[in-house]
Amino acid sequence: PSVTNVLNIMARPGLENWKQEQMVLAALTLPRLPGEMDDAFAVRVVEDARAHSEAAATWGSEMHAAVAAYHLGQPVNIPIGGEDSMRAYCEWAEEYLIHADSERPFAHPSLGYGGTLDLAGTVEDYPAVLDIKTMKTEPGKETKGYETWGLQLAAYAYGIERPDAKLLNVVISSNEPGRLEIVEWTDQSAVLWEMFQHLFAVWKWSKKFNPGGSNA
Repeated sequence: PSVTNVLNIMARPGLENWKQEQMVLAALTLPRLPGEMDDAFAVRVVEDARAHSEAAATWGSEMHAAVAAYHLGQPVNIPIGGEDSMRAYCEWAEEYLIHADSERPFAHPSLGYGGTLDLAGTVEDYPAVLDIKTMKTEPGKETKGYETWGLQLAAYAYGIERPDAKLLNVVISSNEPGRLEIVEWTDQSAVLWEMFQHLFAVWKWSKKFNPGGSNA
């Protein structure tokens, strides 16, 4: 199983609240068709909210791909509206990051899970595991990460046998062009790793997953 699979057993109230907000906004802004029944309107509201969510996810995937291409020396296709953000990322990377790997897959032989790292390298002379996040930010307010971000990074660091690595999220704003922030979890590494192990134990129990043993 991947780190993402394991973390999916956690409730994500922040994500659920965002989805509900998108639904409410769709209901408030979507024009009602003449004679449209409530149930038909409700279906269109759900579809409209889903379209906005999918558009945000697509932009994020395209930005991830652009960052990976930049580090791999491949042609970079920047998503619409992402030019300033990509420029800000490149400036940060050139100043602070000594790049080692992009989109690196791993499967730990004894821990029993795997995944794909966005980035690994050295930041300010320390080994680092980095994950790119794109999100809507609030102007003038510090961006705070979700606890699942830290759990993901800790699982990656231990999964590639670099428990001493810095744990860094590179947050690229989707609504403030050029805004980039670093969210660091390094000082919580030990407890994040412990919590991930507990989550993985629950995941294995719920899935009847017992590598190397009997699943009966």
